[in-house]
Amino acid sequence: MEGEAACFDHPGNRAVASCLHCGRFVCQLCAVESPAGVLCPSCLAAGVQKPSPVSADGRSLYDTWALCIPFLLLLIWPLTILSAPAVIALAIMKWKAPLSLVRRNRWRFALGLTVGTLQGIAWVWLIVYLVAKARSSG
Repeated sequence: MEGEAACFDHPGNRAVASCLHCGRFVCQLCAVESPAGVLCPSCLAAGVQKPSPVSADGRSLYDTWALCIPFLLLLIWPLTILSAPAVIALAIMKWKAPLSLVRRNRWRFALGLTVGTLQGIAWVWLIVYLVAKARSSG
């Protein structure tokens, strides 16, 4: 198989097509015909209905964004009031999206979701505390 593309899920099998959504190479066993064309099992499981243009650079790694946003914005802590709900929404909306052309798992989503939730809880606690303190002193 020198010089031929191999299946993403079965490296020993020769690829017969590429997924119209993510661009992964698939073998005859993995290729799923849809009205739009060939999809890989991951895109089919994620409920992809139509093709998406795959750039030469790859795709957006939403799991990495969900992990990096809350940690980077801790440096500018007032922005966490915006990043906490944004990360929670991103993790929930993109949980089933195909992750990468390179095999990865969802721990980045889980950790980003956890940190975003903790930031949200901290902000709610701070606001409740400040309101209670203002009422007791006023």
